[in-house]
Amino acid sequence: MADTMFDHEEAGDGPDEADAGDPSGLQSSMADLFFALVGVVVFLLITLLPAIQAKNPAAAMPDDLWAVEMTLGAEPAFVAVAGADGLRLPADGNRTVALGAVLDDPALASTLSALVAGGRNILLVIEPDGSEAAFLFEALTGAVGVADIHQVRMDTACDFARDIALRRACLASRRRGAT
Repeated sequence: MADTMFDHEEAGDGPDEADAGDPSGLQSSMADLFFALVGVVVFLLITLLPAIQAKNPAAAMPDDLWAVEMTLGAEPAFVAVAGADGLRLPADGNRTVALGAVLDDPALASTLSALVAGGRNILLVIEPDGSEAAFLFEALTGAVGVADIHQVRMDTACDFARDIALRRACLASRRRGAT
């Protein structure tokens, strides 16, 4: 058995000579380097992708966050945004009802009466500085006969929005309202 082992090495098939002439060690090192590089690139993409998305505006997001058709369940909702300057009605051409005129606006009262007759949902979005307008709007809806008002209270950081694009649109809406 010892003779066959020595004969094998003499034929040039020994382990030392096989490693010296075979470039597979170099190929293995290059493959390891390639996989390490791919791993670093994937890690960087995962790390930087949220920051890249936050800088690019979402094409599908509207200029005004509340100007889109809103639904509660399967039913369409009438949206009123209560701010420091009064009520903004995105569905009514983004018309603004001044704070002092909320209770006395005949167009708003007739719109609310039509909503009650049609059984539509009302969504009141309350901006951080819109509590007075919200209070006046709720008084008007009570006088007209609205049973339910659904509310969304916004905060200054728009933390209610979990989606990055929605939060960006919310913050942009807040900046427009502040100017």
